Formats: sequence, C-alpha cells, structure tokens
Amino acid sequence: MDEQIQTEKNQSERQLTKKERRQMRREEKKMAAEHATKSKGVKNSLVWVVVFILVAAAGFGIYRYLFSGAEGEPVVFDPTSSCVTHAGGGMHIHPELSIDINGERQEISSNIGVSPGCMRPVHTHDATGKLHIEFPREYDFTLGEFFKVWGKQFSGSQIFDYIAGETHAISMTVNGEESLDYENLILNDADSIEIKYESISE
Repeated sequence: MDEQIQTEKNQSERQLTKKERRQMRREEKKMAAEHATKSKGVKNSLVWVVVFILVAAAGFGIYRYLFSGAEGEPVVFDPTSSCVTHAGGGMHIHPELSIDINGERQEISSNIGVSPGCMRPVHTHDATGKLHIEFPREYDFTLGEFFKVWGKQFSGSQIFDYIAGETHAISMTVNGEESLDYENLILNDADSIEIKYESISE
C-alpha cells in the first residue's frame, strides 16, 4: 500500500515537473520575443540617430561651402549669381530707370542678365528702361546689383566711364525726389529712377 502511494506521489511530481517545464518554455519564449522587440526598437533608434547625424553633417558642409571663405571667414551671399524662372511666386517688381549723360538719354540694353539657360533675378527684356526683379522670396535688391549684372560702373562718383569731379557731377532722383543712395538704393515696384551726369554750372 505504501509503495502504491509513493508511486502515485512520484508520478504526480513528474507531471508537475512537466507542467513547470512547459510554463518555463512559455516564459522563455515570451522573454525572447520581448527581447527581440526591444532589440528592434534600439536598432531603429540607432538608424534614425545615424540618419540625423548624416543630414546634419551634410547641412553643415553645404553651409560652410556657401557661406564660408577659404579661411573660414563669412562671405556675402550674392543673389545676382543665381538663375530664376517665370514660374511665379515670390517677388516680381518693375522699377523704371533712365540715364542721361550730358543731356543725352542712354539706352538701357534689352536682355541684360538674360542668357541661354539662365535669367538673373535682376534683368531687362527690352530697351525701355523697365527693370524686372524676380526672386523666389522677398529680398532687397539694390540698384548697384543691377549695374553689376549689366557689367557697368555706377556710384556717387562714377557712371559708366564718366567720373564726377570739378567740372561734372552725378545726381539721382527717385520718384522726383533727390536721393544720395546711388548704388545702395533698394529697388521698389514702380519706382521711377533718374540718373544724370552733367556739367556743373558756375
């Protein structure tokens, strides 16, 4: 009788051990799945960190290339070196310019700043003196930048090859009002700009 009870007890212990083993296997699988999920999350996070670092490094490199000189010193952004299209949007203004040299009206050439494959932000389409300023965003273009695109000299002391001095002077009006801004004049829509080089009356 005692042997039978002991046998049943041993069998019960063996059955309980099997249940425990199955439970342990389930726990192990669960832990393995959780570990795999955590590892995947960590891996994804690392990928995003690497992507962020690469993008930041590329952005910094572009910034250094565009806005730093050979010695790492800042350089001035020159929008006149870029090309634009008539796609619309941004700014599009039309100042008027006239130039008189010793009483003679000077021609402002057509297609200044326009060449095959590129149209500068400051340009002309005809010889009427109407300037076209087009850019993707608002920007304070100056009269000096137009002359730069044109390849001509202009300041308070020079217009083309004509130098102001004891006998001649340069004057400029904007909408009928005298202006001393000269090449630094910010261009606005519908401005009427007149530049004169003439002899000084005694």
